[in-house]
Formats: sequence, C-alpha cells, structure tokens
Amino acid sequence: MIFENDILKLIDDKKKYNDQISRYFYRLYCESTVNNKYFNLANRVKDCLNIWVWDAYHKNFVLDLQKVNRCKCRFCSNCRKFDLSRALNNLELPFKDLILRGYSPFLITLTVPNCSGDDLPFVVDKLQKSFKKFYNFYSCDDKKGYFDRYMRFDACVRCLEITYNLMTNMYHPHYHVLVFSFDYNPVLFDKKYVGEWSNKRQSYNMYSDIDMQVRELWTISYNNLTIRDIKSLESSLICDIRECDDKGVFEVMKYSIKDTDIVNYDVFKNLYFGLYNRRIRQGYGLLYNLKLENESSGKEQDLEQYLKVKESPSQLVTTDMKTLYKSTYSNYIKLSRFNKDKFVDRLE
Repeated sequence: MIFENDILKLIDDKKKYNDQISRYFYRLYCESTVNNKYFNLANRVKDCLNIWVWDAYHKNFVLDLQKVNRCKCRFCSNCRKFDLSRALNNLELPFKDLILRGYSPFLITLTVPNCSGDDLPFVVDKLQKSFKKFYNFYSCDDKKGYFDRYMRFDACVRCLEITYNLMTNMYHPHYHVLVFSFDYNPVLFDKKYVGEWSNKRQSYNMYSDIDMQVRELWTISYNNLTIRDIKSLESSLICDIRECDDKGVFEVMKYSIKDTDIVNYDVFKNLYFGLYNRRIRQGYGLLYNLKLENESSGKEQDLEQYLKVKESPSQLVTTDMKTLYKSTYSNYIKLSRFNKDKFVDRLE
C-alpha cells in the first residue's frame, strides 16, 4: 500500500489517545502487584509508531518501509486499526471463494442485556460459550443442530464489540456476525412483525421470520435452555439477520471498542479486564482456521515500478511523523510493500 499524506496525518493525530492510555496503564501499574507488566505496556503504548525505518531512494523520491515499532495493544487506536486492516486482508480471499462457490453472505447482530463493569468479564465469557451453541443449531446435523432451522450456516466470523453508556454507567457487549449459507429465500426476510420501539430511529423495529428464529435460538443459547423451551419463551433477546451489502464486511469487522467510550480510568480498567485474554474475532465452520487477530499475511509488491532511476537505497530513520506528511518527505512516495495493510485507508 501507499501511505498517503492524509493517512499519515490521521495516524499521527490518533496518537494523542495513546498518551492518555499510557497514563492509565501506568496507574494500573501503581495499583498492581504484577511485576513490570503494566509499566512496560505504558511505555510501549506511549512510544508506538515513533520509529520508522525506510529504504530511501532519494533520486526517485521513494521511501520503502522496512520496519515500524508498534505496541500491538488493543487500546492503541492505531494498532487496532492495523490489526483490523490485516484481519480484513486475511478474510478477503476466503470471502471471494465462498461467494464463487455459491454461498450468500448475511449479517447477524446478537445482543444481551447491558451489564456493569464488574460483570463484564463474566458476560463476555458467557457470550463466547453461548455463541458456540447458537452456531451449532444452524450448522450441525446431529443432536446439536436445530432441525426446523430456516437456513444452514456453513461458515461464519463473529466479532465482539463493547460500547459504554456514560449516562447509565453500563456496558453493552454484543456480537456482529458474518455468516455464509446456501439457503437463501427472500421471503424469509420480509419484515412483517412489529417489535420494540427504537429511540435511535424513532420508530418500531420490524422483524422477519428468520429474525424471529434467530432471536429465539440466541435466547435459548444464552440462557442455557433447551429446544423444548422454544415454545414457552415469553420474550427473546434483540437480534436481527439481514443480507450483506458492499459495506457489510466492514460493518461486521468493526472495532471492539471506541476511543470516545474510554472516558475515564474506571472505564478503561473495566474494558481492559473484560477483553483480557479473550478473542475479539473468531472463525467457525469453513473459516475456522482463518487468522483474524495479531496475524498478518500478504504478498510483497513489486518495487521496480516506482523506481524510474536506477539507484541503491540508503537507510533512513524517521522519528517525527510530520516530516513524512508535512515537510521534508511530503512529496515522496511512501510504500509498505506487503499488501496486508491495504485496507487502512478505508477505515475510520
């Protein structure tokens, strides 16, 4: 990919969040008895993206990125963006392959009741366990499956998102899921059932037959009930399933947390321990082995097309990003030749 100046400026601007996150980690270190773990995290987050090592081709006005220091922390705004970009890159080919094989993609949102910060780790663990049961209902043909299902799921990627409500001091963990199925029937998606009132849209939610079944099976999964209980459910958790459009993959593979939600130290600490050692994204079925977290893959792109004049490179180390997009090297082409980061410029 090419690091355009506006992308580099956006990355530089987002580093301001890291100063606050670094202070939170240092405070956690002061409160903790865990050796220097949080102290080291504080320093890594603060120093993230401060050193860029390039092969410089000055005659050609080209910088070829060799190394850049990254903290790889989930609370670093930029590393979260790079991590998501690489997950999208790893999903791109399997996604296209499944479409060519005749599968249709769908988006599912699975919610649970809001919870307190103290309960967040428990709820996130329960979400993961419940999702496995839910997916089995739609994918298994043995006793784990649900034989009256409207669709069969052969592959999926589920992604965790946690939002925070400052007014209620509550957390909203939920799943966004990308699923693939051969069983597409447009009639199942007709919105004909009136649901809850939506303050956001100022209208009632409308649900289809497949929406209602997803709600029921998710409620059974999350509350650890059995299929026999499906007819006696008095209410169900809010969920929906819809056809995937061009922006659907970006919608489902969204960030697990938002910078703007981390309004104070207590929120940071609750989110940190709520996500600690827990998988944010995971593949199932035909996508089970897909690398979606802290993994990168990609083919090295050709450099020669950017070199009009033959020359040997010299090493360049930049520590101030403004020299890359605002002054000294603003007119240089700045390359990252592995295409694993190619979605960075399409992420907010």
